[in-house]
Amino acid sequence: MQRLQLVEVILLTLHLLVKAITDLFQLLFQLGDLLFTFLVKSFSQFANLCLKLFDGIFYLVSSHG
Repeated sequence: MQRLQLVEVILLTLHLLVKAITDLFQLLFQLGDLLFTFLVKSFSQFANLCLKLFDGIFYLVSSHG
């Protein structure tokens, strides 16, 4: 009877450990997804600002040159 309880405790511990590892990987994947989205949007906005800046500079140079 005690062996059965010991096996149940070990199996429950393994189950909780696997669940914790699974949840950790889910959080890491979500964090990676959010970070990738943030980087893409930030780079896109930076590129837009650079294009507007260079467009303004080229306009000034070409129209007043």
